[in-house]
Order: sequence, then C-alpha cells, then structure tokens
Amino acid sequence: MQQKNLGEFSSHIKQKQEVHNDNGREITLKKIYGDIPLNIEDDAYLSIFRESKRDVHNIALYPCKYIPELPRWAIKNFSKENDIILDPFIGGGTTFIEAKKLKRNCLGIDYNPYARLVSKVKSTSIEENKLRSKYNSLMDNIKNDSSSDLPIPNFRGVDFWFNENVIRGLAKIKKYVNKIEDKDIRDFFLVSFSMAVRKSSYIAPGQMLTARRKDWRNIKQLSENDTIDLFSSFSEKYIEYISEFSKEQNISNFAKIIGNDAREINLPEDIDKVDLIVTSPPYINAMDYIWANRLRVHWLDLVKSDQDRLNLYNYEIGTERIPKKEYSILGQIGIDETDKIIEEIYNAYDSNTQSKLRSRVTYKYFLDMKKHFEEAYKVLKNGGRYCIVIGDNNIRKVFVPTSLFLSKIAESVGFKKEKQFQIILKQRSMNIDRNVSFADKIDYDRMIVLKKE
Repeated sequence: MQQKNLGEFSSHIKQKQEVHNDNGREITLKKIYGDIPLNIEDDAYLSIFRESKRDVHNIALYPCKYIPELPRWAIKNFSKENDIILDPFIGGGTTFIEAKKLKRNCLGIDYNPYARLVSKVKSTSIEENKLRSKYNSLMDNIKNDSSSDLPIPNFRGVDFWFNENVIRGLAKIKKYVNKIEDKDIRDFFLVSFSMAVRKSSYIAPGQMLTARRKDWRNIKQLSENDTIDLFSSFSEKYIEYISEFSKEQNISNFAKIIGNDAREINLPEDIDKVDLIVTSPPYINAMDYIWANRLRVHWLDLVKSDQDRLNLYNYEIGTERIPKKEYSILGQIGIDETDKIIEEIYNAYDSNTQSKLRSRVTYKYFLDMKKHFEEAYKVLKNGGRYCIVIGDNNIRKVFVPTSLFLSKIAESVGFKKEKQFQIILKQRSMNIDRNVSFADKIDYDRMIVLKKE
C-alpha cells in the first residue's frame, strides 16, 4: 500500500469518518476509547482517545514514549502469563510496566543510562511504608544540613544551566540520596532528584532538547529551599504512583535490563529464547536522547565526564556523530527502494553538507536496524511475534517510508509480516512529538506485526 502523511486526517476526526488515500481507496478512521480491540483488522486507521490518568507511567519525563495501549495490545495478543518479553529499546519503561501489569516477565535493552535507570525504577515494586519512612528521614537530613562539604558536579557549563543556590540545593539532595543503602529505594529517589535537576535548570519551557531559555536573567531565581521543595514534590507524587503500581504486582514476575546495544543481544544464561518482542525504536534523527538528558546524566553520575557522555553515541541506532570523511560517501544497504531514497536525500539541495550528513544518518539507521533484526531473530522463539511501532519521516523534504523499509529489512532476515495498523493520537501528553528541523513532525504511528516462522 502506498504510504500517506496523515496530518490531514486530524481535521476529519470531528467531522467525517471517511478519508481517501492516494490510490483512491476509502478509509474509515475508527475512534477507539480505551484499549485497542485484540482482533483489529489489518491496515486499520485508529484514532485513540486517552484518559488523562496519572499513574506510574508518569514517573519521569522521557521523550517520545509510545502510549501504553500499544504494548498492551501486543502482550495480550501474543503472549500468556509468565512468558518472557523483550523490549530492545526500553526507553521510558512503558513495556516493562505493561508486561508486569499483565503478569509477564520482561527484558530490556537501552544505550541510554538514564533510560535504564528510569525503566528499572518504574517497574520495581516497593512497599509504601518503606518509601515514606525513608522519605521522611531523607527530608529531615537534607533540610538540617548546614555543611559546606557538598558533591558539586564538575561537568562543563554547570553554572551556565543553574544558579549558585540551585547548585547547592541539588548537591545537598544528592549527598543524602546517595547515602541510602537499599539500591531500589536509592534509585527511586535518584529519579525524583533527576526531575528536580531539570525543573530547576534554565532549560527553556516546553523544550525536550537541552536549550537555555532566552529570558533566564529576568525570571525568578530559585533558592536552595525552592530546589529542595521541587525534589520533595516529585518524591511525594512518585511515592503515590509506585505504591499503587506495587499493590497490583505479582512479585514473582521480573523486569530486568540486560544490555546497552540492540545490535548485540545477549540473553541471560538461564533464558534460551524470548516469547515476544515489543518495542518502539528511535525514529531517524528525530530526537537526540543523550542531549535531551544531558544535565541529568551528569548530576546522577551516570557518566564520568563530557567525553564519557559523547561515547554513548557509539551505541545509538543511526547516530548523527559521523565524521565528514564518512558522510561524504553515499551509503547503500542493498535494498533498491531504500537505496533510492538514501541517494535522493544525498542529492537534495545540490548535495550540500547537511544533505550528505542526513543521507548518511539515514543509511546508518537502516544498516543498524538490519543488524538489530538479525539479533532479534536469533533470540525469538519459533512462531513468536515481533511487534514494532514506528512512524515515517520527511528528511530534507524527502519522504522516507520508514515503516515500509523496516518491514522489508525484517523480511530479508527471515521475518514474515502479518499485520499492520495506524494510530493517530488525540491526546499526546505521554508521547512528546518527535519533531526537529531535519525530521518533520510525525503525525501517526504504525504498529507492524512480524512473525518468526
């Protein structure tokens, strides 16, 4: 089927329920309230209306999370209780949470250490009384501390992003959180701390990428106590979310991080194969996750230096960190339709530097995803499904049917495509638009179901 940008569909949601695609076939846009029907027909177009519910999914701000309804649909459809699910791009932990809610086990991979921390915390059950007891003693220690011996981070530009009082407040919080002996509880409060880091910084409001607000001199300057209050506020909310989540859990089910590179999957020794793979991989150059979380990974000591942070790009699918001598060469992956688009991007705007770079990023993305599919095929059981959520892109004004190309690449390594359907989101509070200057806004997601035969 010829792909189509569905941005125009949004105007029909409150009016007509029919639109037409490029080849003239009438499409019915189905409104969905709540969960996606398990027997949804192939190539359906769905408009999902979501509740503004606050729960464990709302812990931490992680860009481009996919909505819980998507992994929930896949898990219910293609697995049973106590099966083992793999999410090779675990991100903000949505699959972890849904798997545990449905009494499944889940393994996760992510190159971003902040993603690994957040997904672990959001899927770890902790008794409410333990969290509240530690929270109370933690706040007493923080508020009563008057010492000057504080762990000030030394990453470049710390005073560019934070005022002096905020730095002291954050350092004081970090000092006492790091003294917590129970690792699960310590990690929980580190995530609360990470949100205080972002909220107390000069990051421009509404920006996922780390960019300093232009009016930073004119805004109210937070005090040390203001910073501590931010941490307190996040902690109290997150205790409520985790406590409710923990009451629902079967403690025998696990969620475990097993690696940092989706191109090299190593299952634990006691697990031979996984029963289902569910994921939403990064979109081509649509979000720099390391830059978006830059301040947090430094404050949390998830990296040791600026260079250590930059080294994380070595594990990123379709990294933009490409030497000029490399991106001056046109890349080809060996699939005609894909190679034609890569070349078209390369030649855009008279093959200027940015076009050559974006072409190489696109090439590298599909090459990396091919390596990933080969690894995924090895670890998935025979008859198992791989459910992938992805959207298409416009790069240098060239339409890239990413979902179509990924389907073809997956088929080239042995998968068989079973089904697909499209999702237009009416309420995007949980998946921030994947929208940057080089990759136009993605108006819809596509769920593709692949089968290993």
